[in-house]
Amino acid sequence: TKNNLVNWKLNLTEFQKEILNVNPKVLINWPEKNLYDKTMKWKIIPICYTVPSNDIKNQIWINCERFIPKIYKFVKSLKNVRTALISKMGGNVILKKHKGWADVANHVLRCHFPIIIDKDKSGVIVSDVKKYHELGDVILFDDSLLHTGFNESNKDRYILIIDFVRPTNIPKGISKIESSKEL
Repeated sequence: TKNNLVNWKLNLTEFQKEILNVNPKVLINWPEKNLYDKTMKWKIIPICYTVPSNDIKNQIWINCERFIPKIYKFVKSLKNVRTALISKMGGNVILKKHKGWADVANHVLRCHFPIIIDKDKSGVIVSDVKKYHELGDVILFDDSLLHTGFNESNKDRYILIIDFVRPTNIPKGISKIESSKEL
């Protein structure tokens, strides 16, 4: 089933305003602290998650509509979503190389929708291929492969991360990493 992602570009300015008005208290630390140095900042607003991601009965939506109503409505309008969250990565952060959790990453493809970025300063490196975030563009990658995220800017960057069901013509992912207990 196809999603109309044009609404992402059409509403980007509204999403940017919305994210800048979020109370910082609603952001929580990314649970896998082993991926980044203690001096680095990486916080999230969880929107929904499904663990394991191949069983929709396990999907849980977080009541964050009051904090990010327009972004929440956009995510809810999409089909085959399994995970969604806002990622706020502080300045000068480079994550350690890692693979996504097997019970999630092996069943999805991950999308990064940039909200607020400095051009040519943040992105992902997947299997040694570097891709920068660009406003209005989406990065799609296989979270089960070895990858890292980075923000080389001095400013915070905000990304909407959405995991979509892996299409049937793409083989199951290869991660063997167990889910974090903090999840």
